[in-house]
Amino acid sequence: MAPKIVDKEQKTEEIAQAALKVFIRKGYHRTTMAGIAEEAEMGKGTLYEYFKNKESLFRFIFDRFFDDFYRGLLTSLEGHSHSEEKLLVILDFSVDHFDRWNDVCKIWLDFYSEMHWKDEAGG
Repeated sequence: MAPKIVDKEQKTEEIAQAALKVFIRKGYHRTTMAGIAEEAEMGKGTLYEYFKNKESLFRFIFDRFFDDFYRGLLTSLEGHSHSEEKLLVILDFSVDHFDRWNDVCKIWLDFYSEMHWKDEAGG
């Protein structure tokens, strides 16, 4: 029997989507790699073949968010030369982008708000 050929890019995307669901349900700090593996319907060992820890998976999701934002913003600004036009384009694009990536924004806020409270509490 020939070994199963895995599309690593597709599998990485599936893992990111599963992680996003768990992050949304539980928040960043209560999410575990075991919970993500369960959501992705794979073993923890397989998950660790793609991401070394929860932090690297979190960063992967946010890198995609910001890469998409940057590329989209540059495209949106093409053909606009006046500062006022550019500012309006930036504002419109930003609102649309954050609306499309609403779930990621919620996780980001959860992560940073909890970090803020821990810092203030000395933890």
